[in-house]
Amino acid sequence: MINGDTTPLFKWLRPPDEKIIQNAFEITLAVRVKGGKAKDLADMYFFEALVRIHREGEGAPYTGLKPGVTLGSAMALADKALGRVTCRY
Repeated sequence: MINGDTTPLFKWLRPPDEKIIQNAFEITLAVRVKGGKAKDLADMYFFEALVRIHREGEGAPYTGLKPGVTLGSAMALADKALGRVTCRY
């Protein structure tokens, strides 16, 4: 995402939701340049949108972001595993 490419996030979304997240990212970038609290607010907006849309795609409720929860290596391993998945159907 640092380079502006949201494509890696799409594996967590339904195809129809990709455009929603791309638009949210573009809004986020436009606000982040203001710095300070605006940057923090923009980041929170984007992450909340991403998690909300992802949870909606799972049919699960969105209950907000949980501060202080770190998934760290577990999330990195999940991303790596998803990158190696092939479908034979």
